[in-house]
Amino acid sequence: MEITDMHVHIYPDHLAQRVITNRSVLCYEFASDATLTGTLSKMKEWGIAHAIAASVATRPQTQDAVNAFALRAQCKRIRFMGSVHPYADRIRETLLQIKDSPLAGVKFHAHEQQYLLDEPLAMKAYEECARLELPILLHAGPDSSYPGADNASYERVAHVAGRFAGSKIIFAHFGINGHYDLLDERLLGKDVYLDTSMCHRLADDQVTDIIHAHGAHRVLFGSDCPFANAQAAAQRIQALPLDQEQKEDILHKNAHRLFGVGG
Repeated sequence: MEITDMHVHIYPDHLAQRVITNRSVLCYEFASDATLTGTLSKMKEWGIAHAIAASVATRPQTQDAVNAFALRAQCKRIRFMGSVHPYADRIRETLLQIKDSPLAGVKFHAHEQQYLLDEPLAMKAYEECARLELPILLHAGPDSSYPGADNASYERVAHVAGRFAGSKIIFAHFGINGHYDLLDERLLGKDVYLDTSMCHRLADDQVTDIIHAHGAHRVLFGSDCPFANAQAAAQRIQALPLDQEQKEDILHKNAHRLFGVGG
């Protein structure tokens, strides 16, 4: 079965080790060295055919450099998403450049970019992405690097989902990042996408319940590599009590339809 991991992180070689060192204090067990070469090697080892790499402009002034790296690093097996910062100038111009480039869409991370997921400037940026029919990947839920912060809380996720249902918007980590008890009809069943990254924080029956409630045609496989092992994550999806069509949709076909990767 062809597998596309639509949520990986790859950094320039000179930054990758710094990222791993900084995150090591949070007890992450890294599955790759976070470089392009290292990730490609792991993908071959794990049987991952294609990947979407999520780039994040953590500050407004890094937006151009982040997107330039994403364009340079594109290769046959990995497509990169670009990024805009909600507080940056020239957002519309940058989104038009992303639309006209090989980049796969736009990644936002409310914690790392230090904004609130549903604040007006962010919603304006999402509106422009939706108008251009660009896929949007949003970090959703808490982040252990920012304890106690509610930048991407479930209330904010639900607000954004209600506003942008029907667009190409993807909420990472099933929209909850491990907090199964928060899920309700404000997200489940909406015409938005969820990715499976970091779903090891949920029990198998919880993951299965989410997929059945939301619809496998709106769920995308993602690992969050290097912060999780994509092979183990894919094997877990394959072992769930889902039919073959549902597994194929999650592991590859939905990503093919959304991003055009693979066959």
